[in-house]
Amino acid sequence: MLLFREYIFQPEFADPPPYAFSVFSPESEFPKINGVYIFGELMDLPSRPNFIEPLYVGETEDFSRRWQEHLNSPKGKWPCAKQYGGNCVCLLEVDPNHDRLGIQNLFIEVLDPPCNERR
Repeated sequence: MLLFREYIFQPEFADPPPYAFSVFSPESEFPKINGVYIFGELMDLPSRPNFIEPLYVGETEDFSRRWQEHLNSPKGKWPCAKQYGGNCVCLLEVDPNHDRLGIQNLFIEVLDPPCNERR
């Protein structure tokens, strides 16, 4: 189920534009999307309603397939996200000609989500 059509993640750096993610419940039927995704905890904070705490950032050429891997593989990251309160999946569709991996790495560096492995 789609929770929000547009949730803006704007990392705190000057150059890139804000990124508009679609936000879904984890029970959703996910589309085959080429892009970047974030597992997060959707919270209603007094000062920030509908705030999403990023817990894991990834990239894929087919999110519907990748989601199943996160659920069913020992290396899947959804169980980690759930331990931290994960309750939503944010998807950003990326044109195949754009640098999906670069966007993912930028978000990992800036957001430092707890379920991404530290280098």
